[in-house]
Amino acid sequence: ALMSALPREGGMLAVFAAEHTVRVTLAQDNLALDIASVNHPGEVVLSGTLAEIERATARFAAAEVRTRSLRVSHAFH
Repeated sequence: ALMSALPREGGMLAVFAAEHTVRVTLAQDNLALDIASVNHPGEVVLSGTLAEIERATARFAAAEVRTRSLRVSHAFH
């Protein structure tokens, strides 16, 4: 019931970089995303609005950092 009450405009993005690198990029670019999980030292999952996920995807691509959009019904964690 709680999951269905969440807004559906959220998304999640796997970023293949160290947590510190991701945190610095989020802060420097004023990206309004949360770290949903740190799967291992080289992979961080972000959650937030689809617009911010798109901004982050473009920013990491410009820095040649690989990302992968995750198919989810809601942004969570």
